Order: sequence, then C-alpha cells, then structure tokens
Amino acid sequence: MKRTLAAAVAAITAGSSIWLAAVPAYAKPRPPAQPSAHVWLRPDATYSNGGKFAVMAWCSDRTDMRVLVSSALLPGPVIMRKTGPLEVKVTGKTKPSTYTIMLWCVNSAHAVESLDTATVTIMLRLKGWKQHWQSLPAHFRPTLTVNSGPPPKQPAKKKPKKGH
Repeated sequence: MKRTLAAAVAAITAGSSIWLAAVPAYAKPRPPAQPSAHVWLRPDATYSNGGKFAVMAWCSDRTDMRVLVSSALLPGPVIMRKTGPLEVKVTGKTKPSTYTIMLWCVNSAHAVESLDTATVTIMLRLKGWKQHWQSLPAHFRPTLTVNSGPPPKQPAKKKPKKGH
C-alpha cells in the first residue's frame, strides 16, 4: 500500500513539474517584424556595349514602392511600380568597372523603410577573342527595360536675339 501511494504521489508531482516547465512564467509578445529589402542581379558580371543583366527586387511590405538607385550605371533613379524583373542593357558609354546598385523600399509617407545593395561588374569585350558570358534565361520576361549610361544632357536654352 505504501509503495502504491508513493508511486501515485511521485507520478502526480512529476506530471505537475512537467506542466509547470511547459508554461513560461512571463510570456512576452514578439516584437513586430522589421521591414526588409532584397535585390538580386543575374548575371553579376557582363560586358560593355551590348551586355545585359536582370535586376530582381523585393520589399517585405507589398505596398512599398521599389526604387533602384545607382550612382553611375543608371541614368537616374528607376521606380519599379509593377512586380517583376528589370532588364538593364549596357551601352557603349558605360565604362568597364564595378558598380553598386541600391534598392530603396519607400512607404506611402515617402520615407525609406529598408534598403539593400548589390554589385555588378561590367567588363570590356576583347576583340578577336571568343569569350563566353552568362546570358539571361530563355524564359526571362522583363516588365521594364532601361539603358545604362550617363544621364542625358539637358538641352541648351536658346538666347533671345537682340532687337526682337
């Protein structure tokens, strides 16, 4: 009888200790997830004067506007309103170098919530050499196409003629 009673008490105390161990003493709510951004470039190296590469951009908040900013590769900021990839065609005016492309996720209050950067290398194609470059996949369909190069020059203002 004493053994049965001792076994029952041991089972009850073991069960309650497991129950107490499963419930935290103070349950904190999780903090809200921070907004994030991600930008992919494929291929990450291409050639000047005829090369092309794809830019895929993603923002964690679907209502955010995606803005691609690059210092010297793109002629200006590119606003990606639609979901889908961007194709950048490299012109002959783009100098071979390594360029950084930055993605800003801008909310409805026009504040930058998150950003990400990626680098692409533009190389010079050598004449007379057979070089193999990575190309875009056959099923790639961009929603926006942009030419690289410096920004276009502003048209000069015409000076009024004297006497008119």
